[in-house]
Amino acid sequence: MPTDIEYSALLESWVLALRAERKSPATIKSYTDGVRGLFAWCDEQGAAREPTRASVNGYIAALLDSGKQPATARSRQLGIRRFTRWLADEGEIEADPLVGLKPPKLDAPIVEPLSDAELKALIQACAGKEFRDIRDTAIVRLMAETGIRAGSAP
Repeated sequence: MPTDIEYSALLESWVLALRAERKSPATIKSYTDGVRGLFAWCDEQGAAREPTRASVNGYIAALLDSGKQPATARSRQLGIRRFTRWLADEGEIEADPLVGLKPPKLDAPIVEPLSDAELKALIQACAGKEFRDIRDTAIVRLMAETGIRAGSAP
């Protein structure tokens, strides 16, 4: 297993590989935020900077306990998992220790239906004689009458 110093150097090498794959700067930042966050958490715990199942689970639990959103914790874990997969692919570690690690469950948001007044206001906002106005009115009426939602489409 690489040491703490080697993991830091490997992180920079991984960033270079991500750039060579033409990953967006936002994607690279998202991935590396997870790995750097894990390393910082390991430092706080006095543990080795090693992406093990135990350390990743501890870090993710700490994020959630501190009030971070499940989506943030999931994103951080994804970055760490991508890093360990890259380490295994590059032969830096024998096997990816995070294979099969389950991501944090995301909460399904509860969306309240529109009131009659809100629905009337939405249809009124679509009023007009241009094609887009007629199209938007048809879409809103279809959704209101059938209960179909954008997320329902295949």
